[in-house]
Amino acid sequence: MNVHPDEQERTEATRAEKVLALGLVVFLLLGGLWVLDRLGDIPARPDYALLEARHGIAPLQEEVSRLARDLGQAQQALTQAQEAESQARVQYEFRREEYRTALDAGRDDPARKAAYQEALAAYQRAQEATRAATAVVARWQDALREPQARLEEKRAALSAEFARASRQYETRVLLLRLAYALPVLALAVFAWQGLRRRQFPYLVLITSFMAFAVIQAAFLVGSYAWTLFRAWAQLGVSLVGVAITAAGIVSLRRYVFSPRRVARARARAGQCTRCGLPLARDYAFCPECGNRVAEPCPHCGQLRPSSLPICPHCGQ
Repeated sequence: MNVHPDEQERTEATRAEKVLALGLVVFLLLGGLWVLDRLGDIPARPDYALLEARHGIAPLQEEVSRLARDLGQAQQALTQAQEAESQARVQYEFRREEYRTALDAGRDDPARKAAYQEALAAYQRAQEATRAATAVVARWQDALREPQARLEEKRAALSAEFARASRQYETRVLLLRLAYALPVLALAVFAWQGLRRRQFPYLVLITSFMAFAVIQAAFLVGSYAWTLFRAWAQLGVSLVGVAITAAGIVSLRRYVFSPRRVARARARAGQCTRCGLPLARDYAFCPECGNRVAEPCPHCGQLRPSSLPICPHCGQ
């Protein structure tokens, strides 16, 4: 099908406007997201190190670390004492059995008796050393228990305070971002409605601005909703998506595809306002659907489009 050059040029211009409008939305979003990010730097962020110093975590942590090192050394000494006791017990049992075997054979061997007695004394000394090392470990455990409990309490209090400060910071940032995004959205909607009624020739600009404001507000609300209501995020996205889609359909039907708007657009293109059939200028009725498309002007008598408010011949 051959396309008239004027119609092709008009179509290409419309496509170019759409591409440029999309680019305008993208660039506006880049700037808007930059502003949203910078608004997060205005309130003071909670300083974990400062809160940690306020709760006195560092000195108590150092004390606990020192006591833990001493306890580790005591446990190492206990392990060595237990190993020495185990070796002394093996040697004692060997010498005892050796001496007993000699006695059972009716021989009183002074050398084996002396070795047995020496192994017994060494085993007893090893047991005493193990008991002493165990007592040392118990003392260090008792010394560590109270500072460690205080450290855990302070850490719990620190975590609670930091979480509370983080929530307050996030709330302030959210209020700042809403204070920026919502007025921009309201301004875009009011400007679009006002300029549309006045038939502003560059309505595509304010339409792009409104699209940017809507996307920016949706991104802001969606990001916080996902964080705060993650368990209900899927249902929330579904409900918001339904609301936005329904609002979009209603808006399209009301503003873009309204019968009056479609009829005027068809009349300007020389088509039937009811079925869209291309018409000759002297047609008073549509040969396809029988719709009356022109009527005599009461001022000049010439045929004028029925759906347009001004006569093209006399201007009345």
